[in-house]
Order: sequence, then C-alpha cells, then structure tokens
Amino acid sequence: MGKTDIRPSIDLTALKTLGEDYCSTTGLPLLLVNPEGMSVWNIGHCPLCSKLSASRKREKLCGEYRSKAIEESFRWGEPYISFCPFGLVTFAVSISQEKKIAGGLISGFCIFPQMTGDVRDDVMRSIRRYHLGVRIDTGMRLSFKTVSSSILRKDASLLFDLTFKYGASDPDVIQESQERSHQQFTISNLLEDAREGGQDLAASLVGMQNEIIDKVVLGDISGSREIINRFLGAILLETGMNFNRLKVRLLELIVIISRAAIDKGISADGLLGPRYSYVTEIGMASAFDDLFWKVTKVLVNFNRTVSDEMGRKGWAHMTKMRDYVEKNFNSKVTAAQVADVAGLSVSRALHLFRKESGMSLSTYIAKCRVDYAKQLLANSTQSVADIATDCGFFDQSHFTKTFTALENVSPVKYRARVIADE
Repeated sequence: MGKTDIRPSIDLTALKTLGEDYCSTTGLPLLLVNPEGMSVWNIGHCPLCSKLSASRKREKLCGEYRSKAIEESFRWGEPYISFCPFGLVTFAVSISQEKKIAGGLISGFCIFPQMTGDVRDDVMRSIRRYHLGVRIDTGMRLSFKTVSSSILRKDASLLFDLTFKYGASDPDVIQESQERSHQQFTISNLLEDAREGGQDLAASLVGMQNEIIDKVVLGDISGSREIINRFLGAILLETGMNFNRLKVRLLELIVIISRAAIDKGISADGLLGPRYSYVTEIGMASAFDDLFWKVTKVLVNFNRTVSDEMGRKGWAHMTKMRDYVEKNFNSKVTAAQVADVAGLSVSRALHLFRKESGMSLSTYIAKCRVDYAKQLLANSTQSVADIATDCGFFDQSHFTKTFTALENVSPVKYRARVIADE
C-alpha cells in the first residue's frame, strides 16, 4: 500500500461529498487518512501543522498518532477524542470495510475554552520534547478555533453518523465493536465490585450458571447478555485470571448449557455449529477479550437457535391451546387443561400463550366469551342472565363487569345500541 493509498473498496467520491457536507455544517477542517495515518486528501488544514516547517519526523509522528486514533475508534465503535502530539483537540472516526480498517477521518484541530492561554509555549515544549527539528517563527501568531466540549462531541457524532449515511462504515462491524467494548467495560466494573464485596464466588457462579441455562432454554435473547457478562467477570476471578483454567471452565459451561438445550429437542449442529466449529473457535482464542467475545457469541447463538426452534414448536402448541379454548370457553377452562392439550407444563403454557397472543390465557378466555355474548345480544331475545350462563360466566354480575371492561359499554346498553342501529 502506497503512502497515500486507501483501500480500493472505499468510494472516494462519496467521501468527498461527506466531507463537504460535514465541513459546511461544522466549519472544522477534515482530513482523510489511510490505515497508516498518512493524508489522502483534506478540506482545510490543521492550523498548526500548516505553519510548521516541513519535517519527515513530524509527519511520521502525526501519522502514527492518527493511525492509533482511528484504531481506537474502530476498536470501540465510536468517535475517538484525544489530544494530538502538539496538544490540539482532535477526534477520529474509522472507515471500515470487510471487518478491517480501510482508513479514517480526522477533524477538530481546535482547543477547549480553558486552553485559551498562551498555546505557543505548549507547542514549543512539544517540539523540543519530540526533537522534531522544525522551526516556528517567533513572530508568528498562533490562532486556534475554540470549541466547547459539548459542541465537539456533537460534531464528532455528526461525522460518525455521516460515515453510515455515505456507506463508509460497515454497521455490523461497528455494532460488534460497540458490544465488545460494552462487554469489556461491564466485566471491568463487575470485577471491581466483586473485589470490594468479598462475595461467595462459588455460590454466585452456580446461581448465574443456572440463570443462563434458564434463559437459553426459554430462548430469551434480550435477557441473557448482562447475565453472561456477570458470569464471565465472576469466573475470571474464580480461576485466578489463569487463561487456560478459564478456557476449560467456559467450555464446561458450553457443554452443560448445550446438554440442557438438546434435552429440549434442539439439534447439536444448530447449537454448536457444523462439526462443533463454535467450540473449536473458543479453543483457538488466545486473549481474554477474544475468548469472552467468542463465548458470548456462542451463548447468544444458543438463545437464537432455541428461540427459533421453540418459535416453530410454539406455533403448533399455540394452535392446539387456542383451538381448545375456542371450543370450550363456555364451560370451565383451567390452565392445567389447556397446558395438557399442548403437552406442556402449566408455567410453560402460560408463558407461551402470552408470548404468542399478546394476552394472558384468562384474558383470551374472557374475550372469547364476550365475543360470543355480543352475537347473542345482537341476534337473540335471551335475557342477559341466560346469556351470561350460556357464555360461561359465573353469574350476570360477573358477565356485566367483564363485558364492560372489554367493550367500554354494559351488555344492556350494547344490545340497545345494536337495536337502534338496525
């Protein structure tokens, strides 16, 4: 890759349009750099570097700083705000394609309000510290744009959002980076809390392991991530941060959870990948953060696989339960009867019924009864008391209360309204 090359998959025309859009909004300069931090093109200039005499050493220093900044942006999945080697505030946004850094955008080159003192002394100290051999005219006026921290964050967020708008970043890669950074942050906090709390790790691990199994068996994707992170933090302490012991313990967890899911009828290939490829990936992990991320991906895949499989089975179970209720609603219907029809436990049947229908079993039974009552009120001369009995209500009072709650009108007024409309 040449000094000013950027990955060929990046649309430079789109990036220049992005740059014009960004600079016209913020008034800040913008620099496009390659993965090594070398400039490809720019709109505007760094107000300091444009006044310093040329120096290969300075260019290398700035390039290394920019390269590191876009790596950090890529790693965390967000704009990376920092001070350049000469003390100016800058921020970087990575450009990614095919899960790799393709380049980056650098902007800012400004100072905060509290930095408005004599910047020249700071610049001269930096030049001497890095032995750059560049000259700065003693009579030259140094002027930098002053931006508040809140405005700077807003401008950084705008640049970050524009990379998506103009197709310069892979949203899946950014999401993974954000999730990984969130996991690292969460585990770090959990480790700190655990050290201070002196909790019983063995008991905590057993409880969290059972909690994870419950979430996986239920196919609860949203409820599993934080539990997984808590478990990873606790197990890291329990193993004394010994990488190999940690890997063995996590593989044991995978086996235990997969066994619980397989007992529910889920295929091993769906859980562990073809030829157990997910387990192989965990075994090949060589760093803590990589190991944690791979374990998390496996457990989330467990949840998704179980959720999909149970969704298919759940629809069949739901059909049986709904058919039973619709045929028997005018008699006494119990949760045990409905669960037995579907071959489920009562708790599983009630959970599934609410998930699939959006309402509880008791509400659905009441709705079926009220719908039938509406037909009888509109098309028969039966008394309200007789209709209540025919629809399966305890008595007329129970019927009136339920009907009014669901229809916002009493049975008597409903019948009167229907007759008046005829």
